[in-house]
Amino acid sequence: PALLCLLVKLSGEPSVRQSGKILSVLTEAENWSWDFVDPVKYEALAQWFVMSIDCKCVVKHPERNPVDELILRLFRSAAELKQKHEDINEEATKKQKIWVKCCTKLLTSCGSKHKNFLSYNQPALHTTLRKILEDISTISSLDSLASPALMKDFLTVLNSNTASVLPGSALMVLQSWLNNQSGKSSTLHSLLNQAGMAVNDIKLASTVTESVLEACFKDSEDDYEPAWSNILDHISWPSGSRIQQLLDQSVGSGHILLLHAYISFKRPQCISCKEEQVLASTLLDWMRLISQQPCPGMEPKLPLLYRQFLVLLQRQSVYSPDQAWVVGALVQFCDVLLTIADSSPGWGQNFLGAIGLRSSADISLKGKFLARALYIYLRILVNTDKTGLVEKELDEESTEKRNLVMSSAEVKPHMEKISNLKSNKAFSGIHDVIDWVITQTKDETNTLADATLYIDHLVVNRLYTDLFLKIE
Repeated sequence: PALLCLLVKLSGEPSVRQSGKILSVLTEAENWSWDFVDPVKYEALAQWFVMSIDCKCVVKHPERNPVDELILRLFRSAAELKQKHEDINEEATKKQKIWVKCCTKLLTSCGSKHKNFLSYNQPALHTTLRKILEDISTISSLDSLASPALMKDFLTVLNSNTASVLPGSALMVLQSWLNNQSGKSSTLHSLLNQAGMAVNDIKLASTVTESVLEACFKDSEDDYEPAWSNILDHISWPSGSRIQQLLDQSVGSGHILLLHAYISFKRPQCISCKEEQVLASTLLDWMRLISQQPCPGMEPKLPLLYRQFLVLLQRQSVYSPDQAWVVGALVQFCDVLLTIADSSPGWGQNFLGAIGLRSSADISLKGKFLARALYIYLRILVNTDKTGLVEKELDEESTEKRNLVMSSAEVKPHMEKISNLKSNKAFSGIHDVIDWVITQTKDETNTLADATLYIDHLVVNRLYTDLFLKIE
């Protein structure tokens, strides 16, 4: 410990730094064994170092003093991050957590004091951030219990000076790093547990949570099969006004995985039909807003919200005395589906489309087909004057009433649009799906209770292959 302290403090002396004689010693010292340095002394030295050194040294730049670079490498070596995996012990893990905290503090300080410096050195900043995340991955893979503290320290970087590029760069690097993480990684679980509460900026908090959820469900080469039931257990939700801000931001940004996760969390907590009805109304409002302003990447996630709403409606149909509300909500949901099915890009996006540059926020033909197919199925369940469900009208004319709806101006043109898709080359691979939709919607035994089965058959591994669509 005394030798490490001597080297670190000597490196801060102006005469030593100018002579450069210490460089060879520091280079050699990086390869020495530092396992005898205990965490308490290491932390005390790290605190002194963070307070004394120029915080810009954490980012590689042309003017960085070679002494500072070597001292940083020495600190990392003293945290035993270069040791073989079998040599790592609890004491080493403590030092490694201190090392990560040291780096994040230097970065945060840099964001506050040297905004322009970070702007001019963004590629190097990204490299620094990436290395911190790689160290976190290494430490967490050896000790998963260290993961929460490590990720919490990294998230503090997102809370740094908003006038600097640091928060945005940290988000960008984090999202890139997430693409290479296993869905069962303890670091992802720690992020889910903390992002909603530890990240101050509500937009960043929403974006990080959505990005982590996407990473949990990405295809991977290992045998891990992600499941919502396991992932939901790791999410911690903020309370008070913060949760409402997070949800509002998610609606505005099209963060549908987060919204789905919240509904899945909230529904079991409802203690009455009325509470579930309020939750369903909230979800309907979200879908209405989302349908009017599509966001990039949200289309394959929309079926999750469709399904959540249908489950809530099914429960209201069975248990609620207010059946008029059920019918009204179902009709409003049909309106939302039509908005999506008939959506078209604005004039600017039309121009881009004409030259082959379709916006990623546009709803594709596949997404519009799904919305229209679900619209037809659900609209036929409601009688012509929209006062009740056909399935609950126990008279001999129910079949005739269903046929009247099918031949009405609200349904027939949309059935024709579905049939005409078979001549569209974009649908050449799913003619069987189109035929199934036409046949299924004409089935007189259809009920609201079957709606979730209908959407599951259409969506999972047919229109979309995303793993997050598989609901247990």
